[in-house]
Amino acid sequence: MRRLIYNIKVLRETAGLSIEEMARELGTTPRSYQKVETEEAEITLMMFRKILRFYRISASELVEFGLTEEQINLKYMAPADLVAHPLGREAVLVQLDIADILRHIIQLKISAHSKFIPFNLN
Repeated sequence: MRRLIYNIKVLRETAGLSIEEMARELGTTPRSYQKVETEEAEITLMMFRKILRFYRISASELVEFGLTEEQINLKYMAPADLVAHPLGREAVLVQLDIADILRHIIQLKISAHSKFIPFNLN
């Protein structure tokens, strides 16, 4: 679940939307949406479907987007811990570079949809 929520947050930030703007697009309050992003509350199926429609992506694209759970954990590691990682510092940095490229590809897809096509819940 952590990976899914992380991906939702990264997509919002990639699209250049604030929590307030995203909440408005989804028809919820900023606090309710923020609770989902901070994992204080479970994402509802309805909100999940609205997010998919907003970004015009499939559930599998959202789940597979960006970083793996291990890469997410690596992102939050201290530099000293990176050196001691079993993959080695260079391999970890390559993994993170690959994840950045994947995020860039999705960013292009989001830009093509969310900035030029108005979102409509109906």
